[in-house]
Amino acid sequence: MNNTKHKRLLQILLLLLTVCVVLFIFSNSRENAAESSSRSQQLTRFINYALRSVNLPWRVTEHLVRKAAHFLEYALLGFFVALTAASFTARKLLRGMIAFPACLLVAVIDENIQRFSSGRTPSRTDVLIDFCGSSFGICFAIGILIWVLYITHKYALPPPDSQDGEPPALS
Repeated sequence: MNNTKHKRLLQILLLLLTVCVVLFIFSNSRENAAESSSRSQQLTRFINYALRSVNLPWRVTEHLVRKAAHFLEYALLGFFVALTAASFTARKLLRGMIAFPACLLVAVIDENIQRFSSGRTPSRTDVLIDFCGSSFGICFAIGILIWVLYITHKYALPPPDSQDGEPPALS
């Protein structure tokens, strides 16, 4: 397989992962209040049990678990949106111009889906938490991309015409 086919395969994989995360987020918002609360309570009990089992004095509340879930699922979304954008364009500014608004749009749509779920209402605070989570995910992905570029350039083989065997300087 040549580089073009590998790149296309990577683009498709990242796009599919991004779509799966969006569908996961939207499916969580479609749950009615009782289903959503039940799942949050189960996770809260599990986390508190795990904290007790390692003798940590901390306890989490269902509210904290719900807000952390918002942040984490959107961090995952931001991560995949940024990687997907990076796979389709080499222009750094364009990546951010795509990733941040795309994640904000998903957050707004996500909260509005809750209007149609029994016992649920949209929340501006959740949109803000979602956007903060996606911003974290985007920045994390960018950090990984920078690290990978640094490593690949640092340990790249010197060009064949190099006299001293030193790798080319990063520009």
